[in-house]
Amino acid sequence: MLNIRNLLTMAAVLALPFNVTEAVAQANAAAAEAAEPCIVAGKEMPRDRDGVCHADVLSTLRAYAYDYTVEKRDADGNVVIDEKTGDPVLETHTETFALMASLLEEAGFGDALTTGEATIFAVPDSVLRELVEEWRAALLDEKRSADAIRVIATHAVDEPLRRSWFSAANGKVWTLAGDWRSGAAPIAFHDLTRGLPLRINSVPVGRNDVFASNGVIHVVERPLAALKPAPVAV
Repeated sequence: MLNIRNLLTMAAVLALPFNVTEAVAQANAAAAEAAEPCIVAGKEMPRDRDGVCHADVLSTLRAYAYDYTVEKRDADGNVVIDEKTGDPVLETHTETFALMASLLEEAGFGDALTTGEATIFAVPDSVLRELVEEWRAALLDEKRSADAIRVIATHAVDEPLRRSWFSAANGKVWTLAGDWRSGAAPIAFHDLTRGLPLRINSVPVGRNDVFASNGVIHVVERPLAALKPAPVAV
C-alpha cells in the first residue's frame, strides 16, 4: 500500500532524470560559452582563469585599436614623394592604448576602473611612449609619486560621460585626482565652437564614445596634465 512518504519518494526519483538532464544542459551551455572567443572592442582577447570575458574600461583600452594613414617622411622630416605619380607616399599605422591602461593601474586605480563606472580620456600609445618612462619613474619616486598619480588620475572620471553630456556647453568636472576638498583641479571642457571638436583642458578629443561594460572612453590627442619639474639635486 502506498503512503504519502512513498509517493513523495517516487516523485523525487521520477524527477531525477529531468534534473540531471537540465544540469547537463546547463553545463554544456557554460562550456560552449567559455569556448566562444572573447571579443572586446572588436578584438579577440583571452578569458580569465574562470572563463570570464572582461569588457570593463581597462580591458577595452587594451583591446581598442584603429588604423590611420599619414604622409611618409624621411629622416629630415620631409614628405616622401612618389617619383612616378608625384603624390606624397602614404603609410598606415595602428594606434593602441595599452599604456594608458597600465599607467592607470600602476597609479592605483585598477579596482576603481573595473568595479565602478568610469570615463577615461585616453592618450594614444604613440604619444605616451615618449612620456611613460618619466611617468613611471615619478610614480616610484617618493617625492614625485603624488604628482604622478595626480597627472594620471586627471584622465579618469568616476561616472560614464558620453559625448552628448558635453554637448554645446562649457564647464568643469572633477576627476579621480580628487575634488575641491583635496585641492585638485577639475578638468575643463569646451564645446561651443561649431565645426571644432570637443576640447578637454584645451586638448582636442579625436574619437568619442568607445563603450565598455562599465563606462566610456574618449581619445584625446595629448595628456590633459603635465608633471611638475623634477626637483633639482643640490
